[in-house]
Amino acid sequence: MDGFYVISNGKSQGRVAGADTDGTRYVKYERVHQYPLYVYGNGGKTPDLTLMLRHPKTRIKARKQGDGVTFDLVTSVKSSITEDHGAPRSPHAMEQEAEKQIESQIRDTFEKTKSRKIDSYGLVEHLYRHNLPLWKQEVYNRADPLKRFKLGKVEVHVDILNASTYKYSE
Repeated sequence: MDGFYVISNGKSQGRVAGADTDGTRYVKYERVHQYPLYVYGNGGKTPDLTLMLRHPKTRIKARKQGDGVTFDLVTSVKSSITEDHGAPRSPHAMEQEAEKQIESQIRDTFEKTKSRKIDSYGLVEHLYRHNLPLWKQEVYNRADPLKRFKLGKVEVHVDILNASTYKYSE
């Protein structure tokens, strides 16, 4: 993903590009057919594992906490192994590595776009559609509602369905 513009209330909030967009594809775009995830191990420059991710689904729950709103995200995504260059390991270990990387991308994207006052996950709209009283209390008539938003628990579930030509044992 090269980048995107966020439009809210008929106004552009700005452009998000490069690595700042990585987490958005898991949270906001459920109709993305497929895209690769390069899993880097031990700070390497080349990926140990390449997964093809399909059909991400994210459930968002908002709750009032302190003087703001905390959002808990549960993301699940199906995948298949495209390339594996790392040490032999079980598919479960690969799923855990991918889950950690996706969670990190989701949190990084949230913080980077929040600092630029861009709601790349559509959290304001989510509140409006799913929790109108909380939206009225925390968002309505506020100049910068994102300042009061935080990410709480971020759970990621990666399910490797196909190992291509690679053979793995549990």
